[in-house]
Amino acid sequence: MSKNQIFNNTFTGERGYFGGSTPVDTGRSLDAFLEATKFDYDVHKVQAVHPYKRDDSDKLVVIPNQFHLINGNTDEVLSPMTVSDQYGVISPRNIVESTRHLVDDGWATPDSLMRIRGGQSEVLMLRLDGQTPAIKNNGVEEDWVWYLMIQNFHGRGKCRARIIAKRPVCSNQIAGLMADFDWAVSHRKNAAEKFENKVQTWENLQNRLTVIAKKMGLYADTTVDIPAVAREIVGIKSPEVGKTEAESNSTRKMNLLSAIIDGANMPNLGTFGRSAMDVYNSVTSFNTRGHEAVRSKLDAGQRAVRLIEGAGMSGHGLEMKTHKVLAGLVTA
Repeated sequence: MSKNQIFNNTFTGERGYFGGSTPVDTGRSLDAFLEATKFDYDVHKVQAVHPYKRDDSDKLVVIPNQFHLINGNTDEVLSPMTVSDQYGVISPRNIVESTRHLVDDGWATPDSLMRIRGGQSEVLMLRLDGQTPAIKNNGVEEDWVWYLMIQNFHGRGKCRARIIAKRPVCSNQIAGLMADFDWAVSHRKNAAEKFENKVQTWENLQNRLTVIAKKMGLYADTTVDIPAVAREIVGIKSPEVGKTEAESNSTRKMNLLSAIIDGANMPNLGTFGRSAMDVYNSVTSFNTRGHEAVRSKLDAGQRAVRLIEGAGMSGHGLEMKTHKVLAGLVTA
């Protein structure tokens, strides 16, 4: 299986966080969701052998200190890469048991699961159902939907977690607000134990969401020069001698600049051409939907992952750059 596979708990919404998906009706039950999505398994390390070289006993030759990662329920190989004995397994079952209290206490509900590239990586989304604060924008209180995301790689890449929001008025996916709650665990020895310790950092999540709501309120109350701010975010260079601004900067940067400026004044999407909040919502709108205007082989789930993983001037990297610029204006 090479394509991404997405499961959505219809209890939390017909489309779930990742959009189009295979629906499962599991209510608030974590165990039912795990069974339906086949996420209730352990990862085992199995000795790797040479694909065709044999020893004197006609057995395939063992490759020293190299192991395959196997799905304990199906015996499927999870990654084309082998790992050494230093590799620390973090199984889906570890992830589930470490976060179960959030569901049992009524703070979170299983929302969706995306299995990437046939299981080489998996992304579990839990929708936060606790008392989440409203975000004030242009005199209106908006109830954003908050998610806890855990992405685990098998064989390559870290297990990492992030708090993500979705703005209902425009369906923007917002991944940078809770960056100080982001964490990652390397697949080394005692990885599962370290993962459990990291989960405990979410105990003060409620208070942190309140702080974020206040921060966004400051964004909404701060009037900015949108074209100037957009140029700083994108990194537009001053025109070179004898050249226009467009001739002095890449087409990609100029297109991104136009998208941010235009997107900051679209009342139907909740931007009004005035505030730091309008700039921020324009950037997250571009991250969420901007690439749809360009021919792309990425499906909705892959775009969502790019938002989560993106660096530089795409996805998460662009959003974090925006925060950095806007924070300086708000505190000035």
